[in-house]
Amino acid sequence: MPSRQASALAPVGARPTGGGSAIIEGACRQQDRPYQVVIERSPRSNCLTTQAFTAPLAAVRIARADLPMSFGEKGSRGN
Repeated sequence: MPSRQASALAPVGARPTGGGSAIIEGACRQQDRPYQVVIERSPRSNCLTTQAFTAPLAAVRIARADLPMSFGEKGSRGN
C-alpha cells in the first residue's frame, strides 16, 4: 500500500555565515497544483553571526499529491 504522506524540503542554499533559517509557512493547492510557501530568514547587517558555512533547510511531512510541488518565496526578512 503506498504512503499517503510525503516529505517536503525547502533548502535555501549555502551561506557564508550562521544565523539564517528556512521556514515552510504552509502548503495548499492553487489551481489544482500543490504549492508550498517558504520564508527565508537571514541576519540583519548589524547582527553578530558565526563565521561558518551553513545550508539552512526546512522539512515537513505533508499529504501526498500526484502532481509535482510548486514553491513560492514569501520574502526574505531579517531575524
